[in-house]
Amino acid sequence: MTECLACKGKLVEPLYNPGPMPLFALNLARSRKVAKDSPVYPMNFYVCNYCGHVFNSDFDYARLPYEDDSNLMYNQGAGWAAHMSHIAAILSDGNREAKTVIDIGAGDGGFLDIINQRNDGTRCIAFEPGVDSEKCSARGIETYADYFVPQRDIRKFKPDILVCRHVLEHLQAPRDFVAEIAYHADRNQVYPTFIAEVPCITKALDTHRITDFLYEHASNFTQRSLQVMFESAGWYTNYDCLAYNGEVAVWVGHPQHLLLEFDKQAKDFRNHTWDAVYNVRNELASRRLAGKRIAYWGGTGKSAAFLNTYHLDDDRVVDSDIFKVGRHVPGTGQEIEDSDALLDEPVDVIVITTRWRAADIYAEIKEKGIQYNELLVLDGPYLCEYAEEEYHADTVDTR
Repeated sequence: MTECLACKGKLVEPLYNPGPMPLFALNLARSRKVAKDSPVYPMNFYVCNYCGHVFNSDFDYARLPYEDDSNLMYNQGAGWAAHMSHIAAILSDGNREAKTVIDIGAGDGGFLDIINQRNDGTRCIAFEPGVDSEKCSARGIETYADYFVPQRDIRKFKPDILVCRHVLEHLQAPRDFVAEIAYHADRNQVYPTFIAEVPCITKALDTHRITDFLYEHASNFTQRSLQVMFESAGWYTNYDCLAYNGEVAVWVGHPQHLLLEFDKQAKDFRNHTWDAVYNVRNELASRRLAGKRIAYWGGTGKSAAFLNTYHLDDDRVVDSDIFKVGRHVPGTGQEIEDSDALLDEPVDVIVITTRWRAADIYAEIKEKGIQYNELLVLDGPYLCEYAEEEYHADTVDTR
């Protein structure tokens, strides 16, 4: 199913399908014949009904020959120069002291050159994998003829500011890219300001301007889709605007801190998972060795998951749902008995297998007068004696 490149939403619909077209900004031919025989690429644009993003569903980044030539969309106009100075001023606001600035896809380094000329001690670093890296280096900018790799380069350079101008629209998966940056920034406790700039498709849509659609631009952002993409990928928005007569969208923000919390939670869960299996199996095995009879309350759903996860296939299973009685637990195979069977054939230990239903099951055991010596329920990686809980029907606010 086709999904939006910016928000991953699936509420999309066809917008414009011009059919196969040549590349319009890469590898300009040096002869008429070669130009006339240029290879063509599929163009089939959809629009996202949620965020307004426009994208080419048939785009394939691997087919683009960036290594052979530069992206020949060059603008030396006075208006564009003023625009770049304006973006540089946004970058400087609130960042007065010397910083480390990384420009992702720096091109010929023109933007970083503006920053460099301020001579304020800022370290300017350019990542440019294309042929323009030589021009960038010639300006005296610290240049890496390589792609920016978040896992490697966030840790290595600890940037204060990340700049990504007219790059995101070329990527196969722009949201994944900015999400990866946010994740590794949070993991390394580095929280750079991110300044993103992309062409804005809104005017083209409003005026039915079909010449804005290029194969090289997999994405055509709106101001909203740029913001939605970042905020759904682990970023806070500090500022966003339209610039250059509304033809360009600019977004400025910071990574969220929540990602690190989720990472720690996942690691903690993984570290305790196998401990829980070991503990639960040992606790029940020791009771069997002592001659205690065991029954598990619950035979399907999360109860079946409990029995399979802990490999418990050698004790009785009961359930209060009459429609499950006489059937068998998936995976472990025990026949499910009516919970009333515990009145005639009591056990020493009852294990409540669904923690979220423990209060209801306990109330049912009390109401029926079922006898036991131990009533156990899972608490973290251990089986613990159940303590009566007060039932709350109201909504619990966990914020």
